[in-house]
Amino acid sequence: MKKVFLSLLAIAIGLTTIVTAEAQTVDTSSYIKLYFKSSVDSISLDMSTIADSTRIKIVSGTKDTTFSGRSIWLGKKNYEVGADTMLIYGLVKQFDCSENGANLIGIDITHCPELIELYCNQDSISSLDLTKSEKLMLVNCYDNKISSLDLSKNTKLSRFSCYRNLLTSLDVRNCRELTFLSCHSNKIGSLDVTNNTKLRILNFRSNRIESIDLSKNTELEWLYCHENRLTSLDITNNRELNSIYCYGNKLSTQALDELYCQLPDRNGSEVGKLQLLLGPSSQKDTVLATNNQNAFDRNWRLQYYNSGASIPDTHGDYTCPNTSLEVARAEFSFYPNPVDAVLYVTSGKMVKTIMIYNVYGIEVARAYNVDRIDLSHLPSGVYLVKADDTISRIVKK
Repeated sequence: MKKVFLSLLAIAIGLTTIVTAEAQTVDTSSYIKLYFKSSVDSISLDMSTIADSTRIKIVSGTKDTTFSGRSIWLGKKNYEVGADTMLIYGLVKQFDCSENGANLIGIDITHCPELIELYCNQDSISSLDLTKSEKLMLVNCYDNKISSLDLSKNTKLSRFSCYRNLLTSLDVRNCRELTFLSCHSNKIGSLDVTNNTKLRILNFRSNRIESIDLSKNTELEWLYCHENRLTSLDITNNRELNSIYCYGNKLSTQALDELYCQLPDRNGSEVGKLQLLLGPSSQKDTVLATNNQNAFDRNWRLQYYNSGASIPDTHGDYTCPNTSLEVARAEFSFYPNPVDAVLYVTSGKMVKTIMIYNVYGIEVARAYNVDRIDLSHLPSGVYLVKADDTISRIVKK
């Protein structure tokens, strides 16, 4: 009986050993490959895995290390380099190879399908293939030498920073989850953000952009568009803006006056910042000729970028278009609100005239003797609807 017990115990121990060994097996089908310049001794890395105890193996020439990962960052440390490449095997979820400067010249993540965050900024990378990394939600690849990027497959991307590279174009139309985009200091000639309706921070300064359509970016709070080639800037629909940096463009006095009148009303909120000039030495007649009172009335301050100091009072007399339409007690009701296409009017009597006005009080649509009006041609934003003598606010999606 004792022998039988010992035999069973041995079998149990053997099975446990096998299970433990299997649990500790590194998934070599998932890996990241790094490329180095010659004569690199070590590289600074950090990472996390899809679960605690997920095994990671790092191989570079004769240098080989295996360890258990964690579902949170391990902490940045140096790993020995034994060749001009390094393979990081395992189910990595977050990966940070940033701030290695000239030592790191390339990275391949096309075989790491679980990756959701990538930090490869401040290296010397010249190309980056993101097309196989469809789970990515955050990418920092700024301060490199990247000349092109394909983001067509990165539909879950929420935060993307690619500034200070060599980009001449950037297509983010498929990145509909973006809330933060920083692509400044490149050579980008145009930028389409009409599909990026969740953007809250947009920074495309120091590029070659001549115009930008922000009509769909109704959640935008911070806009950095300075040092481009803009001749006008329409922020009619950007009612959440609190900071705008637009110095170093080709905005005329009239364009600036129109911009002041478009500023969202921040009375009762923190003062808005509109930075129009780099500093006092760059003071331009076009700015001084504007009527800054129109900005002040909306609780915005005109500032220098360098110091944040206020720009001296201007001497223009531009008057904003009439926006005095007020909301009256409703005899009619309007639905749906927000509206996507057709707005319906309900009442116990016939509606003779339906008129739609933008935030400047300018009529943009009209219909007679109907109970509905098609608004599908209008851009997203806030409007006033007037049905006979009843006025109400609506939101166009």
